[in-house]
Amino acid sequence: MLAWTVTGLALRLISLDSRGLWLDEAITVKQASRTFLLVIQKLATGVHPPLYHITMHFWLKAFGTSEVALRSFSVIVGVIAIPVAFWAASRIYDQHTGLYAAGLMAIAPFQVWYSQEARMYALLFLGGLLSTAFLALAVRENRPHLWAGYLVFTTMGLFTHYFFLFLMIGQIVYYLFGEVWMRERDARHAGTAVASWRRPWGLFSDVHTLAPWLGVSLVMGLLVVVWLANSIFVPADTNALMGSIAGSGLGYGQEPPSLALRFNDVATVVAQMTVGFHSPAAMSAFVSMWPLSIYLVFVLMGSIRPVRTHTWVLILGASGVLTMFLLGQWQGQILASRYFMAVAAPLFLLVARLLAKMERPVRTPLVAVLVVLSLVGWVDQSYNPRNAMTHDDRAAFRTIVAEYRPGDVVIYVPFYLDPLAAYYLPKNIPQFGMPQYGEFDTLRTSQGEIDEDTARIAATAKRVWVLLSFQDIDPVRTDSEAVRFWMKHNGYTVDQQVLLNQVELLLYSPPPPVEPPPFFTPSPSTVTTTP
Repeated sequence: MLAWTVTGLALRLISLDSRGLWLDEAITVKQASRTFLLVIQKLATGVHPPLYHITMHFWLKAFGTSEVALRSFSVIVGVIAIPVAFWAASRIYDQHTGLYAAGLMAIAPFQVWYSQEARMYALLFLGGLLSTAFLALAVRENRPHLWAGYLVFTTMGLFTHYFFLFLMIGQIVYYLFGEVWMRERDARHAGTAVASWRRPWGLFSDVHTLAPWLGVSLVMGLLVVVWLANSIFVPADTNALMGSIAGSGLGYGQEPPSLALRFNDVATVVAQMTVGFHSPAAMSAFVSMWPLSIYLVFVLMGSIRPVRTHTWVLILGASGVLTMFLLGQWQGQILASRYFMAVAAPLFLLVARLLAKMERPVRTPLVAVLVVLSLVGWVDQSYNPRNAMTHDDRAAFRTIVAEYRPGDVVIYVPFYLDPLAAYYLPKNIPQFGMPQYGEFDTLRTSQGEIDEDTARIAATAKRVWVLLSFQDIDPVRTDSEAVRFWMKHNGYTVDQQVLLNQVELLLYSPPPPVEPPPFFTPSPSTVTTTP
């Protein structure tokens, strides 16, 4: 287990600086750098619960805002998850299974990636891992300290990300089916059942864990309701959380909810959780292998028959992933692999159990192949410049800083790159996002409005840097074309074009000034005298 932990730490540190901050990481800096009271105030009506940002507020105060300092918290959490996975699988099953769980956590590219990101997803997975383990142990041993652990770590998960709720949905399904229904059925067959339609409270005698489970669930529910009261009852126009449920939830340019079949998106999530993040061509190839994945699942499921109670905790606990897949057919933005971190926790433990139960002649070569593929996947996702999850905004901003001259201005599209621009560009460099806001906080997106704003920004500039990102979003691409149209229409020439992964950087020079015609002075020979 120590060897796996050291390996996991090495993989996370070696490639920690292999990519720049992406937009959400820069937003972490912006949100956590506020005063403590303002952090709470903003989160009370935001789309995320407060635990991660409160923790990062104090982390940044202690260690600063460099890329390494920002990401080191997630690295530590991701490394802690390795021995925690060992402990969880060992307590639920045995140490043999625990070692496979630790190995999966250490080298899985998916886990390494989110352990290097300055967001809450590594903490979300750790909460899911501990919540799953304590629930499995609590229903088996029914001890107060185990129920207390389940309460603490499930609450931790709920206050880290609201999508932890999908793990709880699976846990509720397990408890109602695996504990209440099956134990009551067994009691009736044995003739010892106390509960009946006339005496429903008899369930507490038939199911000894029902009272603590209801108590813990009630406390967690009250805590979440108290926090969400701030988000639910604020005015609709400032309510980001409610807007994310009823609308697109992810801001400008994102599509509103609509019912559609998004099978490829579901397969992409499965591929990313399995092999990590790679170039678009590689990910398309992995997605196309979905029939093989389903076949392997059915073959491997036979390795754990008969299914025991603690395995049902994992199987049904992970069933929240099906709920997310179904909701994703309506709100496509849900189908991002990072949102599956909580429900992935019981899946990782289940895979570890499958490996531990295999026959040695099959398991040994399979584990060897998995280790090699994981390490190759880690190298590719860390250093392949065409990684589909990487936007080279850092390289673009660093190019601007290196070649900046007094009189230059920077225009970036879309405007919500503000946190990244604030992080990478010095304050003395004039910087403007497009499209800009007008009256009543409305975006000026028409060609005429963008023309006016671009003309105002570029009027006194010696050179204009234009950084274009997120060009796969239709409205953003339209805004970029509007800025480029104004530049070309007004005689600006492209002095430099830098094509980066999913980012384009252009340097424009204004047209040369038009020389006024010389003043005409008539010669004496052309002067006539009027009589």
